[in-house]
Amino acid sequence: ANPASSPAVPPTEPTQGATPEPPSPSLQELIDHEGPISFELGGAKLSDEASRTVERIAQLIANGTATSVIVIGHTCDKGSDATNQRVGLMRAKAVADKLAESGVPREKLSISSAGSARPRAANDSEAHRAQNRRVEIIVK
Repeated sequence: ANPASSPAVPPTEPTQGATPEPPSPSLQELIDHEGPISFELGGAKLSDEASRTVERIAQLIANGTATSVIVIGHTCDKGSDATNQRVGLMRAKAVADKLAESGVPREKLSISSAGSARPRAANDSEAHRAQNRRVEIIVK
């Protein structure tokens, strides 16, 4: 058959009023959307609000297909590097413990600290420093 002589296939018309389904958000996007898990200066105790956020995240993880969950503690620039590493690790542990208590298997959890090395905002005001006192959760 000669392809040049094949009848042309008419283009299909899009269905009126139909909108394409938006792609479903990934588990990581859903977790990131839950909001910050932040802490008081030098502290590693979860506030009631942070605790509820971690519980919601635990439910997302439990319903998803994550094989590992990395919890990274962060600090602002106040304090020595050694202190910030320790505080970041305490924050990560507090969140990992809450995740485990809320149904995430411990064997999936690992913790680490970035200290003040990866700020989310410039450490130029108390409001910005507060944004850096946080825990980040990464699912794989």
